[in-house]
Amino acid sequence: MRIARGSGLFMKLRITRRRAILGFVLAIATGLVVAEAFVLCPEVRLCSASLAEWMAADRYLVWLLSDENIRVRSAAVDVLTRRGGAAVEPLAGKLDSAITADRASAALVLGQIGLPADDAFSKLRNKAEADESEIVRERAALAMGLIAKDNPERIAELIEMLRSGDDPARMAAVRGLSRVEESGAPAVPELIRTLENTNPRIRAKAAEALGEIGFSAKSALPALIAALADSDPSVRSEAREATERISRRLSDRETTARAQAQAALNEYRLRTFPKQP
Repeated sequence: MRIARGSGLFMKLRITRRRAILGFVLAIATGLVVAEAFVLCPEVRLCSASLAEWMAADRYLVWLLSDENIRVRSAAVDVLTRRGGAAVEPLAGKLDSAITADRASAALVLGQIGLPADDAFSKLRNKAEADESEIVRERAALAMGLIAKDNPERIAELIEMLRSGDDPARMAAVRGLSRVEESGAPAVPELIRTLENTNPRIRAKAAEALGEIGFSAKSALPALIAALADSDPSVRSEAREATERISRRLSDRETTARAQAQAALNEYRLRTFPKQP
């Protein structure tokens, strides 16, 4: 009797062990299937971005910025932008990536976050001035401008970079100031002086920044009109656009300034697009 009971217990243990092994194998198989679906199917990764937002998995979302699928990357950008300040720390860490596209994506999102990304401003400045990649330098500088837009202290820092920095710092500053819109009014005098910089790329960006600042930069019209005759075509083109944008905003009482701007623009067009005989 005891032998029969022992045998029955042994059989139950064997069945239980088999079930456990089978369950373990099935779990592994399910995990492999899910992993394969994750790797091969962008739709799965797209869904995971939404889930990550709900779970506040910011580091995972930053990792998705490196995804090979553009839709997944775009979804990660959108979610991280909505996450705002909570995502700044892992995004700032991404700026140290050895992969250029990763650094560029991180700078892009930080700019879209705007003022809540202020903690990353100094790191963005370093990238805007010294990164080996032109696209990263540009995106980092533009992000600085978007962060500075509603922050007078940061605008003052951009002005100081423009006033006393070297050429990489000045280029970063004018790129940033091209995104602050009318908040950049305090930078107008320094931007006017920058129109005489020896580097034509910096002069062109200074003209662009004045145009983006708009009506608040109307004191720059004489300098922009002079820049219509610049030796560099990109400077002339940006000066034309800035002159047009600012002069359109002049009031009816500012007839002299408007007439001078219009005459200068007409002369520019005649020089640039001469009539055929």
